[in-house]
Amino acid sequence: MFSAAKRIAVSTVLFTLFALEAAGVGNVVFERVHIKVSLIEAAEVRYNASLPLNMGRRQPENRWVMIAVEYTPKTKNVTYGKRRDKSDAYLRHQQSWLDNVDLRLRVIFDSIGSDGKQEKVMLDGITSFWTVKLDDTKHVAVMFIPAYLIDRHYVQIPRSSKAQRNRKVNVSGIVARKIKESDLVVEAVFTADGEELASAYCNVGVSNLVRAKNKFERMVGQVPGHLYFKGAVLSKGKSPWAFYNINHFDPEKPAVQNR
Repeated sequence: MFSAAKRIAVSTVLFTLFALEAAGVGNVVFERVHIKVSLIEAAEVRYNASLPLNMGRRQPENRWVMIAVEYTPKTKNVTYGKRRDKSDAYLRHQQSWLDNVDLRLRVIFDSIGSDGKQEKVMLDGITSFWTVKLDDTKHVAVMFIPAYLIDRHYVQIPRSSKAQRNRKVNVSGIVARKIKESDLVVEAVFTADGEELASAYCNVGVSNLVRAKNKFERMVGQVPGHLYFKGAVLSKGKSPWAFYNINHFDPEKPAVQNR
């Protein structure tokens, strides 16, 4: 009855990432963690039959933000029994998977606060995976920021010399502006059972991992409470790309689980 029209006009820039490689739960390690930020048109579904709706011509100023996190999960220093029996095979199988892995993204960019001064906005979101195969190959997780959220909070600051000196603007003149990939400062953290597996940073402006983490935390401290939006970074399953290439991604838990 319908066909998916995938308008994937993508503008992609790959920035240098700083990955934290650390032993995770038991003998698990996540290596080669990288982040790629892209601006992408929303995937749309078009029905053959016309719907009795007049949607008008409303379109966001910005495109959706897609944040792709690459990672290589594997076991480390795993030992097995000497016998090649069924129990040994079961152990090998169990140790080749890690259950209940979370990926948390925090994204910071500059905006204008209620008093007209430049302030930082932070959006976050979590993807929870049922399980991740520790196969020492590249995996990819993707999360998204809706275009209208960018329109709402990424706004134009007048460039007059007076406004720049005072860091104030006439609020009535504020308009949405188009965001660039380099405007988004991103942190990605993998955890399992409350233990950090790996983390990475994008667009923080420093190459040292510890300094990058510290600088990001200083930015977090500059975000006022009313400009911190939890859950605004959507998992793939909550996005228009929920069923796109579904077998290429680690299985995502639903938002609400049956008990």
